Amino acid sequence: MADEGDDLKSAYLDQAKKWLSDTHGQAVDLKTDDRWHPLVRGGKCDYRASQYQDDKDRPRLKLVVHNHKTGDNDTFDDYGEVFEPSYREWLERRRELTAEERRRFNEERAARRAAEQKRAAEQERKQRRAAAKTAWVEKKRAENIRDAIEAFKILATTGTSAYLARKLGDSDVPGTRFSNGEIQYALTDPATKETVGIQSIANDGKKHTEWGSQPKGAGVFLTGLPPKNYDGRIRVAEGVVTAETGRRVKPDACYVAALSAGNIRTLCAALQKRCPNATIELLLDHDWQKALELDAETGELKRNTGMEVGHALAMRRGYRVFQPDFSAHQTAKGSLSDWNDLLRVAGWDEVRQQFTAREPDPEWAFKGEREKEAARLRTLFSKHDLSIVNQQYLNPSWIIRGRDNAARSSHGTGKSHGLEAFCEQNPEVSVLYVAPLTALTVERAAKNKAQGFRCYKDKDLDDVQLRRTKRLTITPDSLVRLTSDGATLPHFDVVVIDEPQHLLERLLGNMPYKQVVLGTLRRLLQRFRSRP
Repeated sequence: MADEGDDLKSAYLDQAKKWLSDTHGQAVDLKTDDRWHPLVRGGKCDYRASQYQDDKDRPRLKLVVHNHKTGDNDTFDDYGEVFEPSYREWLERRRELTAEERRRFNEERAARRAAEQKRAAEQERKQRRAAAKTAWVEKKRAENIRDAIEAFKILATTGTSAYLARKLGDSDVPGTRFSNGEIQYALTDPATKETVGIQSIANDGKKHTEWGSQPKGAGVFLTGLPPKNYDGRIRVAEGVVTAETGRRVKPDACYVAALSAGNIRTLCAALQKRCPNATIELLLDHDWQKALELDAETGELKRNTGMEVGHALAMRRGYRVFQPDFSAHQTAKGSLSDWNDLLRVAGWDEVRQQFTAREPDPEWAFKGEREKEAARLRTLFSKHDLSIVNQQYLNPSWIIRGRDNAARSSHGTGKSHGLEAFCEQNPEVSVLYVAPLTALTVERAAKNKAQGFRCYKDKDLDDVQLRRTKRLTITPDSLVRLTSDGATLPHFDVVVIDEPQHLLERLLGNMPYKQVVLGTLRRLLQRFRSRP
């Protein structure tokens, strides 16, 4: 008889799913395990749902949707519309039960409730254990960093370091504390002016941040923390030695080290908040050697993180940048990435000559985003079985039906003639010709008018007639017309992409309705992916 109560729970589940679809536009397989689940994978909202019995032994459903971006909670509560009618119907069915059926029903209900209470108690115990463990770890972290800061205060302020001597020629760097075989620096939070971490550097260059440090938004201030009314220049570098190299070349600014490329953005935001009138400039690392190496996991070239992160931040915030140029020293031995590496191979005169602020380079600033877009576009062709022709003159029958064909040859060597011959030999085939320029689509429609080609610019073609055209030439921007007003994407037997390199550049640039265009192009190409 457990199904009697389950009917009411099912009614609640159905209504909750409908509510999610109506209010958040998502249809999900609702899980009622009282845990947080993503409403959409990678999205900004999570939901948490659970079923329980109220004080009158009535099944109820609790559902909360949390928006991470706004911090708001949206709660489902429909007592009147769903619960009352379903509950009255449920009561009527219960009144028809025999004594034996009612006894079994009550036993099953009690067993379900006991199991639910057991699960809830176990979950609560796990949460308490997890909270206690987190509290213990945080306590130990705080104790460890507090002890490390106290030990830092009594370290020697003078000494020698093989690491600094190798990098700079001496060990005279402000803020350095000397320990056994290593040097240490204090991380200061610009907002609170408190020491929040310690970084240690061994003689061999290995760096270690003390456990319990909070480096996010903090830095090593070689020239001291600037006052709130500071209106001069603040130069931010990734490493301590890089910042010190800049300070020795141009001591006209406040120098601070972020200790990692990922912390530069957060540190700059904290500095801008503390000193809104200051001018912030970035000392970049140029990891050009790393960018020539292959990543062992992905098999792709590694990123030049220093240049990409630095130029992107400078472009967004209006900062200027200092970047070293190693083009004349590529045969030098050892790692070449930052300003003190340039000092090592070229000397102080070369460093002083290159140490000039410049505007950020858009090519570096948007390189990461362009590569992501390019990777997405490459997936369009990742599963196509290509028949590739790469020669000066093409046979008119170079297009093979039933295969994906790619041709590379000079202008006037037979590519268009091959398309014309294919269309004449296969009059029943529908063709979509996509080119990055309007002029190419107009020219193709004019040259192949005898084969039934029409251009999307023809004045007598509205969106409905456009979708009914058997052979059509069109630009990628206008692909949205094929699915306008919610229409079904028409089928084409053949899709021709002319000047694919220019098409990719167009897709990587600023294009209206880019996501719709990419989706349409992806659907068109997926229809022709070769089957195993």
